[in-house]
Amino acid sequence: MPRDRHKPHGERDKVLIIWRTLTGDLEQDNAVLDTYFTKNRVGDPGPRVRRDYVNGSNNPPNLLQAGDRWKVRPIEEDFP
Repeated sequence: MPRDRHKPHGERDKVLIIWRTLTGDLEQDNAVLDTYFTKNRVGDPGPRVRRDYVNGSNNPPNLLQAGDRWKVRPIEEDFP
């Protein structure tokens, strides 16, 4: 996980990797993922996990609310 240059003592951000078996139905795949993020991440101003990686096309960044500090990155972009 990347070192955050703004944190003292070389602390690192915690990440969560979500690897899904994709069904080929983008709407269904994203609905399941949205349910997870809505229950576990949205509205959490200080999550212990700061960065989420998800495989496949996804839309959790659309769920971010003011004050949320988590980020979602496609696995394929950072780990080709």
